[in-house]
Amino acid sequence: MIICLTWTILPPKNIKNLKIINENVRLKDYLENILFLITKTNIKKIVFCENSNYNSDILLFIEKLAQIYWKKFEYITFLWNSKKVVTNWRWYWEQEILNYFIDNSKLLDWENDFYKLTWRYKVKNINEIVSLEANNKNIFVKMSPLDNRCSTAFFKSNIEFFKKNFYGIWEKINDELWENNQIEWVYRNILLLNKWEFSNFKKLPIFEANTGSWYKLKENFLKDSIKNILNILWLYKI
Repeated sequence: MIICLTWTILPPKNIKNLKIINENVRLKDYLENILFLITKTNIKKIVFCENSNYNSDILLFIEKLAQIYWKKFEYITFLWNSKKVVTNWRWYWEQEILNYFIDNSKLLDWENDFYKLTWRYKVKNINEIVSLEANNKNIFVKMSPLDNRCSTAFFKSNIEFFKKNFYGIWEKINDELWENNQIEWVYRNILLLNKWEFSNFKKLPIFEANTGSWYKLKENFLKDSIKNILNILWLYKI
């Protein structure tokens, strides 16, 4: 199984609603997540796709470390469309990164499906999820039972399904225009047209993260248990 990590190490300074812009802070969080995936999970292929054209020798070290754990690590980077990133906000670059990953990842060549994980989000129960969802190709859920938007922080997609439905949709994404133009709305509206081709997670991901807006996510047994009960009742289904 392969996972794509969509991140930006050197964000533009004038991007809206982004609080954490320090290169070292961002890189530290990213590396912690990569090390978690390499040393603590069953994920065999890890692709770090980054869009600020950042290069560092430490990423070569990560590649060597992955080999020690019998895993494959690929780092691919490019330079964003700076004008669009600034005017359409950061979720535009999220989709831009995914398109670049689809077009350029060598590790993806031998896969049919992939997991996508955004920013600094660490999925604490990822081993359980990967095991439970081995036979499912496309998995998407709502952000919450009361929020109909699709959660794009973590999902699973068949490559052909992604190419057919999501590839090249970045022009529709503009956070400033709000509803129906945010990435979560764009994904939801597309999925509703293909409602028989995807399922929801059997177990919801347990996130741990310091997000780009300083919002912190932590594992909480009671809260996570309630969310999974609601998920069993299909209240997270798009």
